[in-house]
Amino acid sequence: MKVAVLTKDTYLFKQVCDAFTGENAYCQCFIEDQTLIREFPRQLFNLIVIDAAHCHFTARHPVSIWRECYSDCRAPIIVVRQFLDPDTLKESFCAGADDVVFDPMCSHELNMRAYMLLHPRQTQRINALLEVSGYALSKCNHTVCLKGQTIQLTAREFAIAWLFFSCPGQFFSRQQIAKAIWGRDEHIVSRTLEQHIYKLRKKLYLGRGSDARLKTIYALGYRLDVA
Repeated sequence: MKVAVLTKDTYLFKQVCDAFTGENAYCQCFIEDQTLIREFPRQLFNLIVIDAAHCHFTARHPVSIWRECYSDCRAPIIVVRQFLDPDTLKESFCAGADDVVFDPMCSHELNMRAYMLLHPRQTQRINALLEVSGYALSKCNHTVCLKGQTIQLTAREFAIAWLFFSCPGQFFSRQQIAKAIWGRDEHIVSRTLEQHIYKLRKKLYLGRGSDARLKTIYALGYRLDVA
């Protein structure tokens, strides 16, 4: 079992390692969310542990966006955080956390909560379908159905499409897209990002006269407008 741990706290990382001692588990520590995201296509992690004291885990966090947009990255997320108030706790779950362990953490509790997530009593259905304004997106095969036509997308094209169609009308900066989809800074993937946006517009007919338009906010980012 592979466990990714996003934290700068060496003691917390040791506690996570101790939680899975004797279970043939390999724990890898990441201090930057972008470094972790770049590893997702290379390694299959079974569990992701995020230290809330290290980063503010919200629905806008790059790891949360990546996990939502890529169908092949559904490792459960456990957030370790101090209990402040019910709203703070709800924020973690709304951001995509599957469970929360309170700090100071008990290694035995983390082990048990991880076990319950990785060995569910019944198969849980992943929300893999999305329908917006005549577009039907399927995570199962990275396709978009439009007016009876099935359009095949690459994994990255589909991830970007899912990001916009899951939040129609919402603005995404170029930096947000670059971090969430590529795990890199905007200036590194600037040209590639523009090429992917161009291909999406062409493949999905996201232009004037259609029910959906991928609008450029000059020099800032993009927004999907739907009828």
